[in-house]
Amino acid sequence: MSQRFGAPPFPGVQAMWDGGPIGLPDAPLTNLQMQQLFRWIEELASIHGLLASRPLVLTDTSRRAGPVSQRIVEAGDTTTVTRA
Repeated sequence: MSQRFGAPPFPGVQAMWDGGPIGLPDAPLTNLQMQQLFRWIEELASIHGLLASRPLVLTDTSRRAGPVSQRIVEAGDTTTVTRA
């Protein structure tokens, strides 16, 4: 038996959080949708330094890995990271 703590990570997973279906469409993804999904996963892996072919380069004001580049801005106690 698993235990969970707090609220679901975001509202779209409430049914799954409550033990219901996950709400994914029954139709298969189109080729274009699958390519976009693959690009997103590859970019996520890149920006987290998980791909040896795309080392993560981090400075005080930016982070970059392959095609993904982000700006880091600090203002007081808040740090904001945005896609460049």
